Amino acid sequence: MSNVLTDERRRVRDALVGAGFDAWIYRPERVDPPCALVVPSEPYITYGGPGETTFGKANVNLDIILIAGKGDNEDTTERLDAMVIDALQAVDYSQADVSSYYLVTLAGVGDCLAASIAMPRRVALP
Repeated sequence: MSNVLTDERRRVRDALVGAGFDAWIYRPERVDPPCALVVPSEPYITYGGPGETTFGKANVNLDIILIAGKGDNEDTTERLDAMVIDALQAVDYSQADVSSYYLVTLAGVGDCLAASIAMPRRVALP
């Protein structure tokens, strides 16, 4: 099934795949880092600010979660730095915000260094 929200996540995922990432638009049952997840952000959908006319347009807020995988701190930090740069180059990052690095715990993998890129995408909603 396809719709404007899924299609927008797919566009971002496809740009990341084109840049060499293993990337998904959903949270897979098993994650094998290094990889990227393109998921809804909070809030997921927002409309223009005060005085802005949207005419059926909305911001779909997405997070690109980059997971560097396991390794020693220096190697995983350098890997994540490179992933952030590659991801920003692959997508329109004119309004992107990159989080500080944090740890995620993955089943069967353990603790992995990660970062999130928050980015609004302007779309027309039906």
